[in-house]
This record gives sequence, C-alpha cells and structure tokens, in this order.
Amino acid sequence: MPGGLLPREDSELLILRVAHNCGCDYEWHHHERIALGVGLTAEEIQRVRRGPEGVDWSPRRAQLLAAADELHARHTISDTVWSQLDVLFSNEELIELCLLVGHYEMLAMTLNALQVAPDRLPAGRMPVGMRMLESIIVRRGRGAERSSS
Repeated sequence: MPGGLLPREDSELLILRVAHNCGCDYEWHHHERIALGVGLTAEEIQRVRRGPEGVDWSPRRAQLLAAADELHARHTISDTVWSQLDVLFSNEELIELCLLVGHYEMLAMTLNALQVAPDRLPAGRMPVGMRMLESIIVRRGRGAERSSS
C-alpha cells in the first residue's frame, strides 16, 4: 500500500508480522526485499518473527507489532494497546493500520489456501520489471513521508 499515511518502514514491519503470524511464506519472502529497500535492516526483519516482547524495539515499533498480533489473534485491538497507539499515531494512521493488517491477513489466507509458493528470485540482480516496481514503491513511500512531515 505505497502512498499511505504510515511511513513505508512501518507498513513493511506490519506486513512482515502478518506474514509471520499467518505462516505465509509467499508474503514474507516478497516483503523481505521491499523492507530492505525502504530502510529496515536484515536484523530487524528477522527480529519481526520474535514479536514485540522482550526485543529491543522502539516504543513505536513495539506497539505496531502488538497491534498486528492483537488484530490477528482477537480481531480487535485492546484498550491498553489502543491507548498507547493513540499517543503515537493520528486517527487516520490508526485506521490505515487496521486496514493494512486486515488486507494482508486476507491476502495471506488466500495465498495459503491456494498453496502459492514463494517466487524464486534469480541470483544477482533482479529482473528490470521487479527493479522498476520496487523503485516505485520505495519512491512513493518516501514521498508520503516527506508530505506528512
């Protein structure tokens, strides 16, 4: 969902947590590369699998992960987590967070049900079409961050 109000790093963090929670290898592998392209480190990407607890996340990222976990497990966000999110995010960003997690949960269920295997990425450079798409995603994400500053 490039171009949303949430910074691209936040969106990719949420998408990766959804992919992990749903056991969706296709979604995980697809978004690993995108997450690296928008600024998450390889170590942070692997840490997403451990979740928000007991890991060295910023309060913002810990709350994003907690929200993704609660939406996955309970289909809602508790008052406790919501009150912490409310300090960090605008109302519009909170709506986007819920829609983003819901969208990728739905996509993960579909991919899992259809047993879609992760794309095989060629060694070395990505194909031109994938590089162009990734470039657009990164640029649009950075443009949204600048316009919200």
